[in-house]
Amino acid sequence: MGLPGHVRHAVGAAWQHRAVDVAAARALAEEHLAEALPRRWQHSQAVAATAADYAARLGLDPDVVVVAAWLHDVGYAPPLADTGFHPLDGAALLARSGWPDEVVNLVAHHSCADVEAERRGLGDVMRRYPDMPGAERDVLWASDATTGPDGQRLSVAERVLEVVQRYEPADLVSECMVHIAPQLAMAMQRTSQRIAGGPVSPAVSYDEWANVQLLPHILPVLEAWNPEGIAEYAEDEYEPEAQAFSSLLRVGYTIDVSMVVAVWEHWFGPQSCLTREHDLRKLEKLAEALQGPVRVAGAAQPM
Repeated sequence: MGLPGHVRHAVGAAWQHRAVDVAAARALAEEHLAEALPRRWQHSQAVAATAADYAARLGLDPDVVVVAAWLHDVGYAPPLADTGFHPLDGAALLARSGWPDEVVNLVAHHSCADVEAERRGLGDVMRRYPDMPGAERDVLWASDATTGPDGQRLSVAERVLEVVQRYEPADLVSECMVHIAPQLAMAMQRTSQRIAGGPVSPAVSYDEWANVQLLPHILPVLEAWNPEGIAEYAEDEYEPEAQAFSSLLRVGYTIDVSMVVAVWEHWFGPQSCLTREHDLRKLEKLAEALQGPVRVAGAAQPM
């Protein structure tokens, strides 16, 4: 027996509305990105496709998460630049244009954008948009964190490395990417857990999750090596470097010579004692020593 006519009409209208919303989001992203920033457009298309797949498998409303996926990078469009930080510039456009608050907030906070906003002095602007932890946010973060600049699928660890290499290690974007990598990996893990129907790991902060297991093992390695040969150093002298290595290890990246050099030059510059010596064997041994704590903490498998 079929549905009554008025029910069929209501259901059809709802699906038409949903299709229009997603289509409108795609059209807006295409308008701002396709010609001006074709690589960003390729990336956005792939992120939206991944988000749509996850949303369908999880029964999430595409009017929220898929729309946000299409629009997450629209703030890169040059005419929209206001703060110069694309999550906020994109969210501002969407808020002015009357898009739903859920979409606006997801775009503003996508991929742990609040961390970079604080470092850019835009924390107060970011706080105008409430964060929305949950399945939709995880899907958006996971989709973005596993999609390369040309739309290729990557692991979270590969994506972190790609960003660091593309922006250079000393760039603010690279620095923030290293710090938020554990949060992105956790978003991917929680999405996978929800799809599998099992228990879902709680959302925790960067400090609670990324460093609590590895930092106590990494920091003593750096202090014992004292690569800069500092006669008397503060207790937290090597903590920023230890945090960076902890983040990379936590998302499954294997520490090698190139990453040791990248992290070290970010904090100490190209004339640091460690890298100025060009002692490949020493760098290899330090990389091996930094990788060792993974076997102790058991926390470096990709999500």
